[in-house]
Amino acid sequence: MAIVERNWHKLIVLIAILVVGIVAYTVTNVVSQTETSEFPQPKEIVSAGGVLDTSLEVAITPNTITDPVSGEVREINTPNYEGTLTGPTIRVKPGDRMLIDIINNLPENPHNQRMGSFPHNPFTTNLHTHGLTVSPNGLADNVFRRMQPGTTSLVDIQIPANHQSGTFWYHPHKHGSVSFQFFGGMS
Repeated sequence: MAIVERNWHKLIVLIAILVVGIVAYTVTNVVSQTETSEFPQPKEIVSAGGVLDTSLEVAITPNTITDPVSGEVREINTPNYEGTLTGPTIRVKPGDRMLIDIINNLPENPHNQRMGSFPHNPFTTNLHTHGLTVSPNGLADNVFRRMQPGTTSLVDIQIPANHQSGTFWYHPHKHGSVSFQFFGGMS
């Protein structure tokens, strides 16, 4: 009995040392990452009173990126939301209604492009969410909508009151232009 009790105490001490070590490492690692991180955080748009009522402008705008090897700062012009390479973070809750005006300020689509082949209509867009269990019809999360250049289109998504929490993602999903827009920064 004494041997089991003595080994039990050693196990508890070992677990305590391990827990203290993990906590110390985690705190040190988080603090050092926070102090040295240069990754900019996107703007946040937050719902209030059960409604997120906002707009997202889609346009080709200049942004700067830094070459990780040479350190050279370069200007790039890509399609994006709100003039930034990553669109704003949108924070909503179960039961919220999302009312988002998509303001498509992309240029006109070229005429007689690629004889109807993919890709085509690179400046027509829409808005799609990943992970939200919401309606894919009408003005909601409808990947078949076509928001033409020079128009403003309402997206109206009702999030169910019993929706699971999580980190979800929005981006354009218009077939024929999604790759150009997505890889340009609209994600």
